Amino acid sequence: MAAALGVVASHPALAMTSQPYGRLADGQVVSRYELTNSHGLKVEFIDYGAIVTAIVTPDRRGQLANIVLGLPSLDAFQRYNGTYHFGGVVGRFANRQVERSVVLDGKTYQVPPEDSPNAVNGTPDGFDRRIWKVAPKEAAGGEAAVLTLKSPDGDQGFPGNLTVHVTYTLTDRNEFRIDYEASTDAPTVVNLTSHCYFNLGGNGSGSTDRDLVRIEADSIMPSDAQGMPTGSVRPVKGTPFDLHRLTAIGPRLRGADPQLVAAKGFDMNYVIDRSNATAGAPVAAAMLHDPESGRTLRVATTQPDLRFYTGNRLDGSVVGSSGGIYRQGDGIALEAEHLPDASNKPSFFSTELRPGQNYKATTIYRFEVDKYRPE
Repeated sequence: MAAALGVVASHPALAMTSQPYGRLADGQVVSRYELTNSHGLKVEFIDYGAIVTAIVTPDRRGQLANIVLGLPSLDAFQRYNGTYHFGGVVGRFANRQVERSVVLDGKTYQVPPEDSPNAVNGTPDGFDRRIWKVAPKEAAGGEAAVLTLKSPDGDQGFPGNLTVHVTYTLTDRNEFRIDYEASTDAPTVVNLTSHCYFNLGGNGSGSTDRDLVRIEADSIMPSDAQGMPTGSVRPVKGTPFDLHRLTAIGPRLRGADPQLVAAKGFDMNYVIDRSNATAGAPVAAAMLHDPESGRTLRVATTQPDLRFYTGNRLDGSVVGSSGGIYRQGDGIALEAEHLPDASNKPSFFSTELRPGQNYKATTIYRFEVDKYRPE
């Protein structure tokens, strides 16, 4: 790990450094960490929520910029991440669960929030609002850190003491790799993801409408008027959701399809094509390209599903780390995960985890850039 943030803690072998980022009301100190590679890429994260606060990459002119949406302070993350989940690791169960319930071995468990008919992203007290333990890790061809969280039995209504390890690795291949692992002492369900919002033009550069997207999926899961999964799967062929080819986002998200109208843009789960995949190996899931900056993001994952969300609920009420406000469409989330409500759908990939089993998932974000093109 790099030492660019000012050394207040260190690991002699790996030169891991951290800097105080803020303090919670109970006195706990929150720290910020930094990963760098030989090409000048940088990933910054904090131990509160395992939140990725910055990913710094060059554009085609060599100008560096942070390409994820962030917030200016710990107080801001505490205030807004119960709603927007900026950059955090979401759990125990990412995305939505219908009627706030999970059935395991014939027993029904109710999950929060009590004032809502459905559960979403661990709200109001998900993993992106907890302090994680951070330790350095040796990584060939890169820098890495392991973040650990222990979730007690009954946490968010779920059974079992769950131990979670998330490894952040920045490689010299310009890949930011996230490896998830979890184990339990009682039958439970788990579904983890990272909720980064990307803007390849740079944080604070405005709308992502000009970006081009491709998603390797033949079907989506539709949602109802409340954004909850219907449980059915819809082929994308011949619909606005067919993104097999690089497609400009702006014209598509203003389409008349009821799903787009209800969500005010893209906010749906794509079932990733894993027909030619090796078991347990990441497959290409998505590509995002900004023609103006020349930056490209490629996503590969072992997960069966990708939530494509165009920041539709950003309403101008949140001031970002760049000092500007975040408006609708200013960031794009590509959340590799299991399908929403999968814990209650036997036909979906199982999210059950039992004692003696290990939950494992990997998502890789690869950063590329076009060569300089003169004006």
